[in-house]
Amino acid sequence: MHVDDASRQYTTAGGERRTTRCVLLRRSYRDADGKPHNETLANLSALPPETIEVLRKSLKGAVLIDAEAGFEVERSVPHGDAAAAHIMAGKLGIRSLLGPPCPERDIAYAPILARMIRPASKLSTVRWWAANNTTMAALAVKAPYELRRTGGTYALVTMWIGGGQGIAAVFERM
Repeated sequence: MHVDDASRQYTTAGGERRTTRCVLLRRSYRDADGKPHNETLANLSALPPETIEVLRKSLKGAVLIDAEAGFEVERSVPHGDAAAAHIMAGKLGIRSLLGPPCPERDIAYAPILARMIRPASKLSTVRWWAANNTTMAALAVKAPYELRRTGGTYALVTMWIGGGQGIAAVFERM
């Protein structure tokens, strides 16, 4: 089988030149005398060009798989709520309330967003990070132990996502 793409040009009675395209699915065979023939199996002209191309590739032996079948989702984390909170915080000017643009402002901004998405205490926010099995949770759990071990007062925990500041937290030993 093969896809036969034929065009025909003609001139109308008004003198306008037109082209018609005819895409057919055909089967080639030889008769008893060995003479080659084509049998038309289907007219594909009404199909979108992408579908015709897929059919051509399939007939040539290409293995085509559905995109969803080729991948398995291991974990899906919703990000729409975080994006919506970030946009609304921008409209309300929350970043400007935290001071001039600097890394410290961004570090303070991340926990505020986390608590906007899921209002809770600071401790509950850290537990939420831990329950969602995030890298941030692992770092947030280690920070108090490191403060105790080193005798430090503050611990800064940050996580970069896709080349930009993703989330951050500052811990104070009391």
